[in-house]
Formats: sequence, structure tokens, C-alpha cells
Amino acid sequence: MPSVRILVVEGHARRRIHELKLERINLGRMESVEGRGSQGMRRNHVAFVDRDDPVNGTVSRAHAHIEHFAAHGFRLFDDGSAHGTR
Repeated sequence: MPSVRILVVEGHARRRIHELKLERINLGRMESVEGRGSQGMRRNHVAFVDRDDPVNGTVSRAHAHIEHFAAHGFRLFDDGSAHGTR
């Protein structure tokens, strides 16, 4: 599993630089979020601060995730966020 470095360039996250070595990396607002239905708790590895500003206000609690695939590398997926993922 290769590592990935994520740099937060806009908005306010718990940390600006994240170096992770995981198959799935969750991104969203707040570090821990209660899942819908039977999903349980979700841990956001890249956690934006829960505040209403022009950037953080567009980040959903369970916004997106990054997955690593051996054949394709890293891919970004939207997790049903209100404002989409770019």
C-alpha cells in the first residue's frame, strides 16, 4: 500500500498536511460522524472544522473518500455530499 500526502489548501482542517497509508481515506466535516441507519460511526481521516465559513460550510460531515486500487492508483469518490466533490 503506497502512502499519500494530502495538503489542505482552502478551508480549515484539523491539520493542514496529512500523510496516510490506508486503503480508504474518509474526508468530511468533524472527526467523528454518526452514520445513517446501521452504518455506525464514521471517522474522517481528513477532518474539516465544523464552522460556517465560505469553504467549510460546503463540506458535508460524510463528504467523500479516497480509495487505492492496485491497477488504477488513488481515486476520489463523492459520498452523497450536498455540494458535490471536485
